[in-house]
Amino acid sequence: MIDQATVEHIRNAANIVDVVGDYVSLRRSGANYKGLCPFHNERTPSFIVSPAKNFCHCFGCGNGGDPISFLMNLNNFTYREALLHLANKYHIEVKEVEVSEEQMAERNRRQTYLTLCTFASKHYHNALAADTPESNQALQFLNDCGISQASISRFGIGYADKSTLSLVNAITEAGYSISHANDLGLVAPIDGAMRDVMAGCIVIPVMNKTGKEVAFAYQPIDNTGNASFANFTGQSAIFTPKDALFAHFQANSSISKEKSCYMVDNPFDAIMMHQAGFTNTVAPVGEFINRYVANDLAKQVKDDSITIITSSNSQESLNRGFKLTDSLLPQGINVFCYDCAPAHSLSAVLSSIHAEDFRAKILRSRIDCITFKAQTLIGRATNSSELVRAIHNTLFSIKSIRDEASKQIYIDVLAQISKIKPEILVGELAKIKPFSYE
Repeated sequence: MIDQATVEHIRNAANIVDVVGDYVSLRRSGANYKGLCPFHNERTPSFIVSPAKNFCHCFGCGNGGDPISFLMNLNNFTYREALLHLANKYHIEVKEVEVSEEQMAERNRRQTYLTLCTFASKHYHNALAADTPESNQALQFLNDCGISQASISRFGIGYADKSTLSLVNAITEAGYSISHANDLGLVAPIDGAMRDVMAGCIVIPVMNKTGKEVAFAYQPIDNTGNASFANFTGQSAIFTPKDALFAHFQANSSISKEKSCYMVDNPFDAIMMHQAGFTNTVAPVGEFINRYVANDLAKQVKDDSITIITSSNSQESLNRGFKLTDSLLPQGINVFCYDCAPAHSLSAVLSSIHAEDFRAKILRSRIDCITFKAQTLIGRATNSSELVRAIHNTLFSIKSIRDEASKQIYIDVLAQISKIKPEILVGELAKIKPFSYE
């Protein structure tokens, strides 16, 4: 097994222009490079290589990725083979660590699940492009929701046929295990047989940070034109909701480049933000995120910030935003909240304002998360017990702040909003247990 430090060295050294340039004749096009796609036949170049994002993408077939995934897709390399190829290209010494039989078995088991997830993702994506009455209805639904063809390709959006045996048959014919598909939450025993749990739904893969499909977000097609894609396949050997952020893979390079991040309620809002040019946007999959995901984001944004876009029109949206706040503050991240109310949805806001104007509006109107939480909860309290609960909820968030000076500042802020003396709030703060990721 390749040592993790070596893996990081290889990742940092690999330049997407160099790697793709070994296979594709590239020409500069503004800040990017362009060439004929190596994954499908074309006459007009639609394969874009971005040095800034260290990423490539074909707007014709949707293939691409970072240097490692590009090599894996093009050459049918395993992850290890792609790393070794890049190590050789950049003259990096590969250090190995010993792996026990148990570790190797677990590694192989995970790879089996990842391979099956990728197969299912391609099955769904191909079903959407099949030009059938069903797939056309699914495409019309996406169009009504405002999702573009470019986003369908970028996020690998697909469709699960109404036939509940479509995926089951495809898995069986390809030689994969139905039992493994059940483990991943793709199929389940329904009416005495294993059937696709997402039949009749739009399906979007949830990827880990390296671009591997680990789960799916899905939503049934309806006549409302409204979408959230907030249903997810269940926890599995390769997926835990709190370990994942939807669109983290697609947003990763932009977050690192811009040193900031937007967090929205659900996958649909994340897709619409990306379409509008806010490519450093992610959405939570679980109610909160774990310390490792939060720490990863902290390293990427450094001294800048994460802005949670929420809506005071929705208690569910506010609760999710508050839980995310409590997940992020222990990592020393500057967290702001932006309320998109009175608009009924974020997509409505995005459709009514130019992207740069919206960006400026967010920066102008967002509020630090502690002040936002205090103003919102205390402002909504209708009796003394609700007021006490609002104060303690705000103190719980203050408790998570690392810097003692900042804690004191926010105690003073809470005192002004609640009309409670600071010394009393300090005494209550001492009684509160800090946020735990467990």
